Amino acid sequence: MKKLTFSMMALGATLLASTSVFAQAALPGGVADQGSATVAATGNTTAGMGLPGPQAAAVAGDSDHDMMVGSFALGYLGRRSIPFGDAAAAAAAIVGGAPAAAAGSTQAPIIGARYWIDPVVGLDAGVGFSFLGDGKTKDESPTQTVESELAPVTGFLVHVGLPLALSNTGHFSFQVIPEANVGYATQTVDLTANQGPEVKGHGLAFDIGARGGAEIHFGFIGVPQLSLQGSIGLLYRLEQWQIKATVPGAGTTTHTETRGSFTTTVYDNPWNIFTSNVAALYYF
Repeated sequence: MKKLTFSMMALGATLLASTSVFAQAALPGGVADQGSATVAATGNTTAGMGLPGPQAAAVAGDSDHDMMVGSFALGYLGRRSIPFGDAAAAAAAIVGGAPAAAAGSTQAPIIGARYWIDPVVGLDAGVGFSFLGDGKTKDESPTQTVESELAPVTGFLVHVGLPLALSNTGHFSFQVIPEANVGYATQTVDLTANQGPEVKGHGLAFDIGARGGAEIHFGFIGVPQLSLQGSIGLLYRLEQWQIKATVPGAGTTTHTETRGSFTTTVYDNPWNIFTSNVAALYYF
């Protein structure tokens, strides 16, 4: 009997101690809570593991795009044409006795940077440059050979954009990008050394609009820093070009044309990576 009584007393004490421990763990500020706080304060992660809770819910998004927040990207930001007064064509027409005004165009691919301020708002900025050097043309026939000079053309383009990432999941980011571009091009033909005309041509292009589409990151092959863009949009464009010709003994004449347009656009097709234009960004 004594042994049975002693065993029952030991079992009761064990149950009482277990009940006390569970009660303290369930109450706020109990011993178990104090122990967890001590572990958190000392950084000892081997003392125990917490169950999934608010800490797990507070973790940032797990898309490739979210990984790029606070990072700079460099790459190709598009291509725009810049009009200009074709001074070479005008000079040739003047020398031939038939003054004429014509427009030319040059392309300036934009190289720039993108920076994501937060998961939603970013900033694009880039510049494009084009220099078409001087050259010669040569026409041959059985009776004569005619050679003429080709005047150089210089173009500049500045681009700004405000990408907005509206939905991000996995390797995909849906974005709307308001943007603006300003371009300027010029060409000069000076024939005054041979008593010919001096003709200056220049042009200005300004466009503003917005486009929407996707930025696809290559995280599926382990390179989330590399991305391609594809989008469509709407664009308002204002173009102006001018030719100013100074003919010895005849004074100066000027021809100016201005035109606005509102169009849909197709911009940075993802398949451009397989053609001449690589529409890509790389984040650092």
